Amino acid sequence: PDTPPPGGSTAAALAAYGEALRGDPWLDAWPVTLRDVIPVPSEGGWQLADAEGASALPLSSAALSRPGLWKLVALSGGGPVTVFGELGHRGFDPFAAWDTGGTGGGDGSGSGSAEVTDGAVRLI
Repeated sequence: PDTPPPGGSTAAALAAYGEALRGDPWLDAWPVTLRDVIPVPSEGGWQLADAEGASALPLSSAALSRPGLWKLVALSGGGPVTVFGELGHRGFDPFAAWDTGGTGGGDGSGSGSAEVTDGAVRLI
């Protein structure tokens, strides 16, 4: 399975987290897959922006301190990627990413120094 799982926009991820939070107000995070997002720097951190620029999600402070952030930025190469992780009140915590074959940083194989499992680059 070298193809990424189906995913949605950052706005759809926020809606899914909000719906889950209504059912469990103490919910810490909700698993989501974001499709066609680009990691971009922001004030005080990084965020995953929709390729169309419609919306963005901030990365959690925990994600900012792990080497997986730089794996994600390198995989993207400024182009859109698919990212699986958890969305919560602290932000988005990425766990794995796939190059969507666009202008991203490679041929989609995940080659290089990043750990690759079934086409996915592990970020944690």
